[in-house]
Amino acid sequence: MDGLDALLAEAASAREQQQHHSQKRAVEPPNPPPRPTHQLPLLAPPTPAVKAELHRLKTYIQLLLDPAVLDTISRELDARSFADVEAYCASNPQLARYTMEHELRRMRYHVTTPSGGAFSDPSAIRELYFQREPTDGERLLWAMSNQSLFADLIGAVQPHWMDPDLSISVRASHSSFAIDLRPENLTLEASCTLSICTLGAGDQPLELGVSTAAINVDLQRKSLRQSLEKPRLRECVIYEEQLLGVASSLVETAASLSMNSPPCASCGNSAVEGSSVDEMARQFEAFMTNDDSEMDRCAPSSSQAEIGNASGGMLSSLWGSLVSSRPSQSLN
Repeated sequence: MDGLDALLAEAASAREQQQHHSQKRAVEPPNPPPRPTHQLPLLAPPTPAVKAELHRLKTYIQLLLDPAVLDTISRELDARSFADVEAYCASNPQLARYTMEHELRRMRYHVTTPSGGAFSDPSAIRELYFQREPTDGERLLWAMSNQSLFADLIGAVQPHWMDPDLSISVRASHSSFAIDLRPENLTLEASCTLSICTLGAGDQPLELGVSTAAINVDLQRKSLRQSLEKPRLRECVIYEEQLLGVASSLVETAASLSMNSPPCASCGNSAVEGSSVDEMARQFEAFMTNDDSEMDRCAPSSSQAEIGNASGGMLSSLWGSLVSSRPSQSLN
């Protein structure tokens, strides 16, 4: 693990240099930087179980930052074509109505009107949509402008970044959509934050890192481009003592669950099988074909959304439910 240790040391050094330059630019010397907010239990000296979890965490982090893994994900994203997305949205016209009636209140939107005006207020955007019959191109952009657009992207990330044994999940949050309805443009720029989480102290979600995903659609050129940034690590995996705390928390959580959780007939392989992308797609399509009352009933609750971000929405709750083969450790 010499390569990983060097990488973590480099990240810590870069962080310290940035803090030093910030202090020199300040009018008054700032207070020392606060310690990480996650106060995780440490075992001194680490038990063999904690050492094993620590080794697995370091291996996971190394894979998370592995250029070969990132290249593999990038190739999988490139395989998705504009025609695929166009065909899906054309066969699900209710997606545009779903955007208007459900996503506007959860996501961030910026809309450039056909005449060149601009709106970010949900009420103004809704009024713009309903004041006249949209063109085919506009209707297609509205149908794309919701979290279903990110389903294939998250599906490409899931096999590489999720780890049920370490209770690591990937969640979409902070989704935003910039829609340009001018006839000469007809473009969509969508982005979201992918949060890589595990269990911290007290079974609370602990963020290990984040990555920004972006999808750009151009109807005039019939092009689709998906991109994923290299994950940015949080302090809890940069500093050794914090990483030990994560390992200790995982060991204590597993021990607590084994003592307090009764056996469950449905907690075997079916949980893993249920975390397939196809199953999530079926859930989404069933959600979309239900009537309004069913849509409201199936929409994520406020408690689900609060864990990541209020804009987490449906994909966040669906994907969060696929965290682990140990259901009682789910972050939702």
